Amino acid sequence: MNLFQAIIEQYSFQQWLVLIMAAYLTGMAKAGLKGFSMLVVPTMAVAFGGRLSTGLLLPLLFMADVFAVYHFNRH
Repeated sequence: MNLFQAIIEQYSFQQWLVLIMAAYLTGMAKAGLKGFSMLVVPTMAVAFGGRLSTGLLLPLLFMADVFAVYHFNRH
């Protein structure tokens, strides 16, 4: 089994849906729609637990900032 398969099989289908929804809502919050980030943190904490949700959400926020800076510098 390769590393990619091991990562995918580690989480359930519902957890992947919550992670995708959190990424989408984080992008919307970074785009300027206020209030969406208030939905992300509790949803992630319920789905993954406190410590793991922090470990998943921080890289998500970091990558959102990287894409925002890249897009801002392009214009």
